[in-house]
Amino acid sequence: MGEPGTALQRGRSRTLSHPVWQFYEVVQGGYKCPRCGGRELVGLNTTNAVKHLKVRHEAEYAPVVQELKHRKQPVKRAAPSTKPEES
Repeated sequence: MGEPGTALQRGRSRTLSHPVWQFYEVVQGGYKCPRCGGRELVGLNTTNAVKHLKVRHEAEYAPVVQELKHRKQPVKRAAPSTKPEES
């Protein structure tokens, strides 16, 4: 549905980068779920938005979980060298 965007919360601008926000429309002071007939929810609380998808819209919830798993995979870094420095 909507793209992650910028919203006003507590007088500051913030980018909504969490994958859950693609399923909501951001409105003044909160967000609304177009799948529930435009029911408005107050605030920009990611936890509540994810829980709403999980409970009411399972098909939309699955891709969010997959995206979060993909994001949380650890970054592989090169192991520090154990060789003594050469002079």
